[in-house]
Amino acid sequence: MRLLSCVALALCVGLTACGTDSAPVAGAPRAELGLTPSPLRAGDPLTFSLTLSGTPAPWNVALFVENPDGEIQQLLPNRLRTSPVTLAPGAAYQFPGAGAEIQLRAGEPLGTHTALLFAAPAPLNLDGISAYAGAQAAFATVSVQGRGHLETELLTRLRTAGPGVSTLLRFDITR
Repeated sequence: MRLLSCVALALCVGLTACGTDSAPVAGAPRAELGLTPSPLRAGDPLTFSLTLSGTPAPWNVALFVENPDGEIQQLLPNRLRTSPVTLAPGAAYQFPGAGAEIQLRAGEPLGTHTALLFAAPAPLNLDGISAYAGAQAAFATVSVQGRGHLETELLTRLRTAGPGVSTLLRFDITR
């Protein structure tokens, strides 16, 4: 198993907010995102929980995290899986899951981080949004960088590439 330091991924928790694009509509697709443990301290292992409801079929998902310095990482999809990540309605998906090739750990920079879960009924087109640095890269590099750009420019690009639903999760990493 590989250990993925959050220094590179800049992850954290303290669950300060969790929300969706707008108020939920009965019967409409909805994505939910959680994180354990809470509170989160630098060095702690962490796991994201992704769920989807309000749709009869699985949807494709992407998971991004922005650290307090504005660096954005794409966690899903990645090359550690053989196919794009899909969520079945009502089933919780853990990332990383039990027996995964990697383990995520909270790291610096300390402070408030923001995670974005985007789900779409069609395969995600991430061209121009992210790319792999090389054949051996497990995680794609996001082209959009900068503080606050996860919620503005990146989310706008995702919505322009195709319809979907999204949710944000803010969490803190402390010492």
